[in-house]
Amino acid sequence: AAVAESRAAFEANKKKLKSDLKRTTALVKKVRAGMSEEQRGSLLQDVEGLNLTLYVSELVAAVAETRRHKDKDVSAAAAVCSALHRRHEQFGRDVTRSLAEVFFSQPPVDDEDDGKKRRRAAMRLIVE
Repeated sequence: AAVAESRAAFEANKKKLKSDLKRTTALVKKVRAGMSEEQRGSLLQDVEGLNLTLYVSELVAAVAETRRHKDKDVSAAAAVCSALHRRHEQFGRDVTRSLAEVFFSQPPVDDEDDGKKRRRAAMRLIVE
């Protein structure tokens, strides 16, 4: 019920939110670089203040690509993902699917350590 209310409020105020390319691209780059506890506030502020409807698929890909989730940063990443899910119905479904694909994928032999790190980061975020 709370998610439905949040989505309804977002839809009602969507036209008032900023949707400029520079700020949305900067947010996608921050997410792709890795969400940290120090960035939590600014990331959540950007999610709340921007109309990201056209960028949901890019944000899903950015979350799935990130490799730098330290234990202390997973809760920040989960909070950002939760905020995106509360606004965009397809985000939760798509990010879960993408993270599961990362987790169950077989890494190339020459990229063994990087594949393990990506799978570990994906599992931490799924569980959180």
